[in-house]
Amino acid sequence: MRRVNGVAASSAQLDLARQLHPRKKLENFVNVKVKNYCVDILLKNERIVVEYDSYYCHAPSIPDKRSKDMRRNKAIQDAGYKLLIVKANQCVPSETTIQNGLNRLRNTSKTSTVIRTNEWRKGGRTVNERFSYA
Repeated sequence: MRRVNGVAASSAQLDLARQLHPRKKLENFVNVKVKNYCVDILLKNERIVVEYDSYYCHAPSIPDKRSKDMRRNKAIQDAGYKLLIVKANQCVPSETTIQNGLNRLRNTSKTSTVIRTNEWRKGGRTVNERFSYA
């Protein structure tokens, strides 16, 4: 696992970051602070935060994790950022799926959108890429 800005970053998080900014230095937009919270990916010019929530680290069975995530999300939104949450487990949604999620935030008054992969609760990859938006 690679560290970016002193924080561990999963390979899926880094793959997603590279999908969004192929040439930009990771240190400029991965694991950076927003309102004292370390966020996975920051699209600063668009005021959008992308959080990659793996089932391993964000499962509903983890004590207090949901309430901590909700506090983090509220603080990020209160700071004037929109939030794209990708709930996955080791895989990265296609570029089209990510862009559709980002466009929902860009073109509506929504302050957050969730992309949930089929394998979110299964603990592994799926062959078919099917996503739902919340």
